[in-house]
Amino acid sequence: MLRDGSITPRDLIGKLDMLRQLCVIIASAVIILAGCDRKPTDKVNACGDGSWHATINIDPADELTAAASARSTNQVGPVERAACLVMTFACNRKRLARFQLVLEGEKSPLATEFGAPVTVSGALVQGRFKLDPPSRIYRLDDRTSIELLIQIIADSGGLFSVPITFDGADPATAEFGDWGFEMAIRPVLVACRLRNIPLTPSPVAEEVPEP
Repeated sequence: MLRDGSITPRDLIGKLDMLRQLCVIIASAVIILAGCDRKPTDKVNACGDGSWHATINIDPADELTAAASARSTNQVGPVERAACLVMTFACNRKRLARFQLVLEGEKSPLATEFGAPVTVSGALVQGRFKLDPPSRIYRLDDRTSIELLIQIIADSGGLFSVPITFDGADPATAEFGDWGFEMAIRPVLVACRLRNIPLTPSPVAEEVPEP
């Protein structure tokens, strides 16, 4: 640049080169982010793609501070009353953890029992969550059981399912994925001071304590 403030051809070339480098960096970032967000597309999913989503709430008026949730990839129940199953791990202002299963929709059949998650390699946990009376919602507040369920899903290898027994309808199985689970669950682990997720699968079958 000259003393009078005018730009020389050399300065212009330098600025264009910097702009070109910036464009390359931005394009690379977009490609990386697109790759990280890639999910299986070889199957038509009625409810969602099985990915997990994190919710962080800083509003002091809201009960929950953090949550991780996912919808089943398939609908369950009779065709005319089929519904998606939503699984949620959450933490409230008192640092109390909660695990919840919810059948979406007022027309969905009532469940009498939810099974603990079963992975593609077999059941890593034996447990049944009974609902009496039948309901569309199940909540678990036992800290030890919730930590174990988080471990099971983290070790699932990508896919797991939840068997459901309905009141007056055939049994069904809701299918889930663990895409994005470890990132989505971390705010819940921190907010509720739960133990960290182990990075290697547990080869030993464990049992969910009765709440």
